[in-house]
Amino acid sequence: MPTLARAAVAAALAVALAAPTAIAGDACGSACQQRVKAKALERHYQRAWSAAPATTRAHLRRIAACESTNNHRAVSRDGLYRGLLQFDYGTWATVGGHGDPAAATRWEQWARGTRLYRERGAQPWPVCRFR
Repeated sequence: MPTLARAAVAAALAVALAAPTAIAGDACGSACQQRVKAKALERHYQRAWSAAPATTRAHLRRIAACESTNNHRAVSRDGLYRGLLQFDYGTWATVGGHGDPAAATRWEQWARGTRLYRERGAQPWPVCRFR
């Protein structure tokens, strides 16, 4: 292999092995930067869910099973309630959500549900309330 080709392979390998934040600059491009940010945000939501007390997670799992049969893309027949925990748009916004709750990732829905449960208990889920 010619020296120039070895240098090109070595440079490409160095970029590929670099940390995501290191490649998120000029070499990564806009789409790549979006993916890196999205993965970091997902890890944040996973940590938020994992940090919740076990009893809270258990209650929310039971609520999700009742509300949406654990389908994070579920939409009620009338279209008012959406996602794993059947958020309405107003409630979703009060816990920091943007856009359609059913379009959010499962981890984001769990994290935002945890926040709602911490703030209001099981009150937002009158049909599927568990104590």
